[in-house]
Amino acid sequence: MKQAAIERIERLRKLYLATPMFTDRLSFNRTRRQRLHFLRAFAQSGHLYSTRLRRSAADAYLFDNMAPVIHEDELIVGLPDVSPLTPEEQAEYDTLCKGAQFAPQYARVTAAHMALDYAKLLRVGVRGLLDEVNCRAAGLDLNNPENIEKCEFYDGCRMELEALIRLQHRYADHARKMAKAAAEPRKSELFEIARILDRVPEQPAATFR
Repeated sequence: MKQAAIERIERLRKLYLATPMFTDRLSFNRTRRQRLHFLRAFAQSGHLYSTRLRRSAADAYLFDNMAPVIHEDELIVGLPDVSPLTPEEQAEYDTLCKGAQFAPQYARVTAAHMALDYAKLLRVGVRGLLDEVNCRAAGLDLNNPENIEKCEFYDGCRMELEALIRLQHRYADHARKMAKAAAEPRKSELFEIARILDRVPEQPAATFR
């Protein structure tokens, strides 16, 4: 391995070890800023008819409002925003946390105990999953009460998957904007990151990277 690559990996290693991703472990390893987005959206989603859908709407809001983060030296991106909250945001966060104590709970008991089908995601992409969701939802007979919960599940899937695609394209735009202001060789690296993010995860992966 070339010395430059070794030095890059060491810089990234130090960056990741210094990132407080696991020192402020909140709900499902969200950062404090992500948790603020989630709680804010959950509090505003009372018009939805179930806690499950409110959670999906909150996750979608988080995807739509989280800042794209691309660190120097990174070739594969996607770390969360761990910037500290402003005093105003911290006050809002504290208030929302107090209110959340009295909210109905919908336990995602399998969140840490499931094996996701990454092979399928790589094969069909998020767009393929959405197509399957829409196809299955369209085939439900809503006159059958047993299908109401299934319909709710598909609605939640649709909310979150569509928001994930929007986040993907905001990341691509951010990488392209950074590339225009960068010097070589980082300029070419950022344009390549943007090119990749124009495709995945919405479309099936074309290469290992």
